[in-house]
Amino acid sequence: MIGLRTFLGCVLMAMSSVPAPAQIARLTALAGTGAAEWANPAVQPPFRISMGWHREFDIPELTSGVLHAAAEPGSLQLRHLAFSGYRELEFSFDLRTTIRGTGFGLRAGRTHSWIEGFRPETAGVLAFGLTIPLGDSLRGGLIVSNDALTVGARLAVGRWRVLADLASTHGESSLRFAWRRQLTAMVEVLGGASSNPSRIALGSAVTAGSWTLLVSGDRHAELGWTRTIAVSHR
Repeated sequence: MIGLRTFLGCVLMAMSSVPAPAQIARLTALAGTGAAEWANPAVQPPFRISMGWHREFDIPELTSGVLHAAAEPGSLQLRHLAFSGYRELEFSFDLRTTIRGTGFGLRAGRTHSWIEGFRPETAGVLAFGLTIPLGDSLRGGLIVSNDALTVGARLAVGRWRVLADLASTHGESSLRFAWRRQLTAMVEVLGGASSNPSRIALGSAVTAGSWTLLVSGDRHAELGWTRTIAVSHR
């Protein structure tokens, strides 16, 4: 039997505009912000391969394993979630290109769900991404999918990166704000906040050679913490 809190978590996951699985760790730290950066299929991830663990709302049943492999001009992502009586498998791929500084990307994916005693369910997602330079330090982004529209911008000032998004998902609007700060050559800190739902987020990334460990979390106003750990290789 699925508990009420687990059921609500599943509903919120299904209603949210879920980023590519491999980007969950970074986007968790940024409260989902990133239309002009990592959330956009037009942007190449900063790694070749990434593996991670993601627990939604501190509910053990909503713990996912994620895997990502990237090489120009695209990337593949896989996410798996399973607990008693339920299993979910999400697969997606991105294709991207850049023309005169403007990035174009396409993301296509399918989610397969199995509930014990019921027929399997399948859902698809298709998203188009665009990034465009708006100046020496400012970049804009747009993501259009079958259930959401997001516009955003990223401003680079020294070691700071400041991001802001306005998203509409299933007719509900959300405002997101985030920042990244490169403290040293090895350490980066990240943070963010969003409305509807209200979240605050924080994370840190430590890089040693070609390896990066990223630990992040965000707190939902009612359902509590979501935590993610990911290891990536460039």
